Amino acid sequence: MGGFRCWTIRPRPTGLGFEHFYGFNQAADNQYYPRIYNDTTPVEPAKTPKEGYHFTTDIADNAIQWLHQHDAVAHDKPFFVYFATGATHEPHQVAKQWVDHYRDRFDRGWDAIRKEAFAKQKAQGLIPANAEFTQRPDGLPSWDSLGEDQKKLLAHQAEVYAGFTEQTDYEVGRVLDAIREEGQENNTVVFWIFGNNGASAEGGLDGRDSREITGKPKTIEERLDVAELLGSELYMNHYAASWAWALNSPFVSTKQDAGHLGGTTDPLVVYRPGHVKPGLRGQFSHVNDIAPTIYELAGAKFPEAVDSVKQIPLEGKSLVYSFDNANAPTRHTLQYFTTSGNRAIYKDGWWAGNRFHSTWEQNFYSNATDKDIDAHPWELYNLNEDFNQAHDLAAKNSEKLKELLKAFDEEATRNHAYPILPARSTPLDAKLKDKTVFLYRSGVERVPLRYAPGLIGHAYTIDADVIIPPDGAEGVIVAEGGELASVSLYVKNERVYYEVNIANDHSEQLITSRTLRSGLQHIQLTVTPDTEALARTAPVGVPGFSARGPVSGNVKVAINGTTVGESHFSGIYGAGETLDVGSDLGSAVSLEYKAPYRFTGKIESVKVSLQ
Repeated sequence: MGGFRCWTIRPRPTGLGFEHFYGFNQAADNQYYPRIYNDTTPVEPAKTPKEGYHFTTDIADNAIQWLHQHDAVAHDKPFFVYFATGATHEPHQVAKQWVDHYRDRFDRGWDAIRKEAFAKQKAQGLIPANAEFTQRPDGLPSWDSLGEDQKKLLAHQAEVYAGFTEQTDYEVGRVLDAIREEGQENNTVVFWIFGNNGASAEGGLDGRDSREITGKPKTIEERLDVAELLGSELYMNHYAASWAWALNSPFVSTKQDAGHLGGTTDPLVVYRPGHVKPGLRGQFSHVNDIAPTIYELAGAKFPEAVDSVKQIPLEGKSLVYSFDNANAPTRHTLQYFTTSGNRAIYKDGWWAGNRFHSTWEQNFYSNATDKDIDAHPWELYNLNEDFNQAHDLAAKNSEKLKELLKAFDEEATRNHAYPILPARSTPLDAKLKDKTVFLYRSGVERVPLRYAPGLIGHAYTIDADVIIPPDGAEGVIVAEGGELASVSLYVKNERVYYEVNIANDHSEQLITSRTLRSGLQHIQLTVTPDTEALARTAPVGVPGFSARGPVSGNVKVAINGTTVGESHFSGIYGAGETLDVGSDLGSAVSLEYKAPYRFTGKIESVKVSLQ
């Protein structure tokens, strides 16, 4: 098989240095139903959520098994493990037993907790004594302004996150224990970066969990009624944006804001007994310093060429110089940042940053380009004296700001960062953009939504040619999505079903009036959105997670040219997980069957046509 050159591995195991890959490639994947790849082969979780499955435990088990296998076969051979969990990125999904450890721990609210965290950080010497507490940014509410039900719900969101964090810590500990058990602790260096590029405010002002089929949040009271289910497989939940601000203490702003330290800073722990002097390090460093550090520790030289292809030199600086000298000056003196239109440059202890938007603002840049990104003025900070960006010096030191803006432009140009907006697509994205007909055959599974038919916003038909055995057949013909948002065309009780599931609401279903006969059958599904509904419906949700909803429309099913079912749905679009032909992998679209509900007849072809 080919086409995996940009994965952590290629068809030949040493493609990018890794011999094995286990994990998912999809952003914000479900921790109970992840779309896992074992090397380049799609695999399903070995257990269900009810049987105790969780991805963080699964990936830890896989890493431990690999370590044990390596130890058994080649104990003295050096190994490198890149252990990257889905935690604590959203969705915040974890078993109730972990959440219960944090009952009532966040009832004081985000304002009090940020102040307490700041005080503890200063008392423990984690931040400079002269660091100043920064105020809550405009647009985020105070805790005291919330209603009582709102406080209960939002406090519980933080409890779930804390439980998710503790479970992750536990599973990382199991992996480290495996290394100790093999006698390799003193011969292994551990780099632990914990975080999400700063805590994430993508949940919006009230967080994200239970939704109407419109895509909009249910009322606070309705959400509070199901709050005990947060963390389960039923919700892709995320906490309120103000929790991100509180948990980012002492820094300003949150994830995606590359213009401030709150959107670019995570803690790094380096552990190697006898080789790293314990204590705090404050040198400016960046994630691209990790590779040079490993090369130096291993006594290896970064290759100038691989397979006769000249390599781009490493950008970072080794951190080894700081291992035995906590006060050594930083060797990483220049670094640019850019994310979602937000920009910054670090140079010799100074920081210039520009906030195009705050992460909790909804639908602000869906069509933005570089001409729009100067919505706010650049800010300037002297990090040598102002550790956590409490004082903007842009107005007082315009010459220094000009110097840093020039450095940003030079670094952004050198690293091919322009245009900053809109986000760039791949050649395959461009090729699929205008594609309207998708033909699939039996056995096609786990097609990522990015490369599946984009049903949303279109009228469409699905033409399926299937062979029904004399004793009948059942199962999924084609499904796109899972229990949280999806569509499924399937056969049950010798009848054709079509179901749309929006926000885990299974209210839209059509069952044909006639049963399927044996032999070759042509099934045609026609979905036609109501023109007015489509025109007046705008995308809803936070940036990067927006969805058009809901659009009503007409659904019709014909068998061998004869209409056998027709209905009007209040919502005709649902999408999530992946597209599967002949099965429904991951979580089930419908309550009528259990995944994967494989089709027991034969599928000749499935054609999806977009209008």
